[in-house]
Amino acid sequence: MTSIFRISPRLFASLSLVLVALMVAVTGMVLSDFFRQAIIEREGKIVSDLAQTLASREIVSGDFSDFSATGARLHFARSFGVLQDLGEVVRIKVFDPSGAIVWSDDASLIGGQATRTANINQAVAGGNTVVFYEEEETNKTLPDGRDPLPPVVEFYVPIRISSPVATRPEVAGVMALYRSSASLNATLERGVQLVWMVTALGGTVLFVSLFALFRSVWLGRLEAESRLMRLSGEHQRIIHLEKLSATGAMVGEIAHQINNPLVGVINLAQLAEREADDPDRTRAILADIRRAGEHCRDFVKRMLAFTKAARCELQSVSLAALVAETVALFRDSTPGHPGINMRLPEGSAVISADPVLVRHALFNLLNNAFQASPDTAIDVELASETRPDSSKNGWRLEVADHGPGVPDKDRERIFTPFFTTKQGGMGLGLSVVEHIVMQHGGDIVIREAPDGGARFLLWFPGNAMPGGQE
Repeated sequence: MTSIFRISPRLFASLSLVLVALMVAVTGMVLSDFFRQAIIEREGKIVSDLAQTLASREIVSGDFSDFSATGARLHFARSFGVLQDLGEVVRIKVFDPSGAIVWSDDASLIGGQATRTANINQAVAGGNTVVFYEEEETNKTLPDGRDPLPPVVEFYVPIRISSPVATRPEVAGVMALYRSSASLNATLERGVQLVWMVTALGGTVLFVSLFALFRSVWLGRLEAESRLMRLSGEHQRIIHLEKLSATGAMVGEIAHQINNPLVGVINLAQLAEREADDPDRTRAILADIRRAGEHCRDFVKRMLAFTKAARCELQSVSLAALVAETVALFRDSTPGHPGINMRLPEGSAVISADPVLVRHALFNLLNNAFQASPDTAIDVELASETRPDSSKNGWRLEVADHGPGVPDKDRERIFTPFFTTKQGGMGLGLSVVEHIVMQHGGDIVIREAPDGGARFLLWFPGNAMPGGQE
């Protein structure tokens, strides 16, 4: 449908003008022919009804067989003579079924024979016949040599006479009425002209309406395409700006993620300087510094490989040991914090995971909890959990703070990239945490803590047994 609007208005105007003109011509011819035929048939019906009414007064069937009798001629004259008073009547004839003229307003024609019997035969068979001559036909066609000059219209009407032996009136003869066709021609000409005028006017209105509609749609389409091109260009610029913004935000978040363990390294290094006289304490601190440095190194390596393929390098790890190690690192990197209440299962809780990513996710949650409530302790719990909906065994890692919590309206979007409720935040930390958990086949939800604050529940699949035993 839209392909038609791809052509130019000039071509559409030419095509539609041709089609509308063709439609007007065909419609005009059909309506004109119908109008002419309807008028002629109406005239024939009027003459037929009038002639039958006049004939039923005095004419009997015997008048046609004994037409030379004075009574018969008197019957015909009194019945059909009144038709001479009608306007434009130029001749009246009455025929018997054989075509002999039994009466006429011109007495010299009585007793003669019709030269053309086809119309008479059709009338004898019971049908009205109307023969209409156009003006241009008058020089070529004459009713017979002694008739008045055309143009005329001939009406052949069957005359039905009742008889005692017949159950219904029978055709006893035919009356032929010859009228001048001048007024009828004038009426038909005016009617045909009116038909053509109305048809042409309708075609003109149709053409103008179609062209106006097409032009309106065509211009609208051009405007829409122009707007679409402008929007496309603006959309490309917006995408480019969004990419730059996202890149800047990601770089800032990466710097933020690396800065957290580096702060711990610096604090541990300062602590080592103060504990230089205690070799055992210094070695323990240096071990913590090494682990923090390895964490930063592994994270940087993973981010460098992120541009090639975001993959999760699974290996068998002890989730309990990984949680304890990450909590210890976080404690050392946040001196002065009230502390972390940690509850771990008795077993090692071995799962298939990427330790770098899991450590990074837990560190993120601990840091968020610290920022939400820096003056209260953080609760960390690792426990076995079997999902009731799928009967899958696994481990639930919970990190809870005692801060203001997350409003209900923000919970659905809290894991959306670049969404943040913190002033100056990047909005990437929790989205990264969710991505990491999902890479391990688990899930993460946020709930409100009983005494206030936010609870982040991470679930990792594993061979968890009741009581935390494997």
